[in-house]
Amino acid sequence: MGLAGEATTYPWLDKFAGGARQSEGSDYPTLRELGAAYSEVSEAMNRRLEGLSDAVLLEAVDDVPGEQEPTLRGVLTFWVWQDCYHLGQVGSILTTLGLTDFEALHYRRKQRLTSEPA
Repeated sequence: MGLAGEATTYPWLDKFAGGARQSEGSDYPTLRELGAAYSEVSEAMNRRLEGLSDAVLLEAVDDVPGEQEPTLRGVLTFWVWQDCYHLGQVGSILTTLGLTDFEALHYRRKQRLTSEPA
């Protein structure tokens, strides 16, 4: 968001930034809080992207992560890839451990919450 010209705050930077001290998780935000924050950022990012021209997307950016082109488009491409990569890792871990998969966690959420216990 910052690179796309939007003021940005990071409410849990002290917990999740690179090098942040890890805990057992009791002080982490709830899944509901994380989901709300993710939705808020996604909506803001979508609004911002709609207003960006090709010229802005192709402007040079310093310190591009990964091996992307050194442009705003390259940075955005990297972070989309990064999120997808890590979601895939989580999905693999869940499946390997025999835990509930993403489909059940997300897409069948309403069914899980309203179903009578077996």
